[in-house]
Amino acid sequence: HIYSSFFLEKLISEILKDEMIGEKDMPYLVEFARERVRENYKNVKRWTKKIDIFEKKVLVVPINAFKHWFCVFVLNPRALLEGNE
Repeated sequence: HIYSSFFLEKLISEILKDEMIGEKDMPYLVEFARERVRENYKNVKRWTKKIDIFEKKVLVVPINAFKHWFCVFVLNPRALLEGNE
């Protein structure tokens, strides 16, 4: 499944706009990201309501942040539910 580049922006919008992100420590970033995802999930909930993403072999998430393009590949998303690494 391939997401739009707006997916992550809608999910964690405040983090991607933070110019000072490089100066934050990791525990702060992790907690801030969790908070944003909990609050912003409603913005993307309908994007996959007809698709079981955990049945897909690969999820592709393009990201445009900090004036750069990135791409995240989630291999075997089912493992996230099963607690596998």
